[in-house]
Amino acid sequence: MEWVASTLHTTPEHGVSSITTADAYTSLIKSKLLKRNAKMKIYKTIIRPVVTYSSETLTAKDENNLRIFESQILRKVSGLVNIDNIWRIRNNMEIDKLIEDAVIVRFIKAQRIKLLGHIR
Repeated sequence: MEWVASTLHTTPEHGVSSITTADAYTSLIKSKLLKRNAKMKIYKTIIRPVVTYSSETLTAKDENNLRIFESQILRKVSGLVNIDNIWRIRNNMEIDKLIEDAVIVRFIKAQRIKLLGHIR
C-alpha cells in the first residue's frame, strides 16, 4: 500500500486527488458496517481505476507491486475467517475463490487492448 501511495504521489500524471482518494477509501474497506459486496463495488469503481490510471506504461515490477496492493485490499474486503473459534486471515487461494473477476493485471491488459483498438 505504501508503494502505491508513493507512486501515485510522485508520478507526474497523477494529481494530489488520486493519493487522497486511495487513502480515504481504505477506511471504508476496513469498515465493519459495510457488506462485502458494497466494499467490492467501492474497490472496482473507485480504487482500482485510480490506481491503474496510465497503466499502459507500467513495467513488470510495477504490475507485481499492483498485485501485492490488490491482495492487501481484497484481504481487507474479505475479512477474517473463524474456524473452530480460531480467527485467521484468508490466504490468496481463498481470496481467489471468493473474488474471481477482480484480478488487477487482467484489468490492465483489458485497458491496453481497448487503447490498441482506438489507435488502429
